[in-house]
Amino acid sequence: DQRHNISVVANYKLTEKISLSATWVFHSGTRVTLPSTKYEIYNFHYVGYDPGNRVYFDDVHIYSGKNGYQLPDYHRLDIGMNFTKTKSHGISIWSLGIYNAYNRQNAYYVFFKRDSQNEARLYQQSLFPILLNFGYTFSF
Repeated sequence: DQRHNISVVANYKLTEKISLSATWVFHSGTRVTLPSTKYEIYNFHYVGYDPGNRVYFDDVHIYSGKNGYQLPDYHRLDIGMNFTKTKSHGISIWSLGIYNAYNRQNAYYVFFKRDSQNEARLYQQSLFPILLNFGYTFSF
C-alpha cells in the first residue's frame, strides 16, 4: 500500500554536445508487519555447553495485524550529465551521474536488536547512499 508515488524528471540540453538531467522520486512509506508485544518462554531444546548454568528463554512475538505499521517516506534526487560526440561510424556518449545526491538514508527494512540495557529496539537498514556512476555508450 503506497498511497503516493511521484516522479519529477527534468532534461536540459546545455549545448549540442552536453545535456543535463535530474530525477526526483518520492513515495509514501511501505507498509510492514511488526510485532506489537512479546513474551518469553523457557527453551526446552537448548543443547550446548553452559558454564554458568544459565536459563535460556526464547522470545515469542504477538502481531496485532497485517501491515499495521508504515516505514518513513522515501525520496531521493538523481542527477546526470551526458557528453555526446558524433563520429564517422556512430555516436559516442559519456555519462556521469550521482544517485541519491543528498544522501538520504531511506529505510529498506527494519529489524529489532537488543541495546546495551538488553532492551529490544527497532532499527532501520538503509541501502545505497550517495553513489557516483559513469558509463559509455556507442551507437552505430
